[in-house]
Amino acid sequence: MLRLSLWVNLSLLLIGCGSLPYQKLVVASSPYGYEEKVIDKSTFLVSYHGKKGTPTDVFRAYLARRATELCEGDFKISEISEKISVASHRKPGTLPLIKGKVQCF
Repeated sequence: MLRLSLWVNLSLLLIGCGSLPYQKLVVASSPYGYEEKVIDKSTFLVSYHGKKGTPTDVFRAYLARRATELCEGDFKISEISEKISVASHRKPGTLPLIKGKVQCF
């Protein structure tokens, strides 16, 4: 389990390096961003849809950033998977996607 401070520091460092905006996914305006599903009051399934060519570290930092926003204290991110999603709402294509299960403590 990575500690909150490590995730926050890594997130801030990597976010400054990437050109991918950190934002909520709003399909009507942009195919990039985060979304989450509530599993229970302290567990979430968080996804981040991004741009081709964005380093994996940036996706992981955004996943951690969303976890810090959802959890008031420490958290654990597990079941991380990196996939390709199909974006067909504007022009067909594929985009990188990272998912992880966030458990708040």
